[in-house]
Amino acid sequence: MKDLEVLSNDELLTFLANAKITGARALGHTKSAMNDKLVALYKKELTRRQVSIPSNEELYSKGVFNGVGST
Repeated sequence: MKDLEVLSNDELLTFLANAKITGARALGHTKSAMNDKLVALYKKELTRRQVSIPSNEELYSKGVFNGVGST
């Protein structure tokens, strides 16, 4: 994975949405937990940049299961 600081805000938001939906739909506990950790990292970086974090509904609608930025 790229260093978070070099990613654009749009890339981070895409990563966040993908990790969020993948964590929610994953069948295994480990996969869910790994994506939950990624969600926390992405949110922390977006908050540091003072970027608004979309609602869960919006993230779920835009995310792609196993998309870029998820595990």
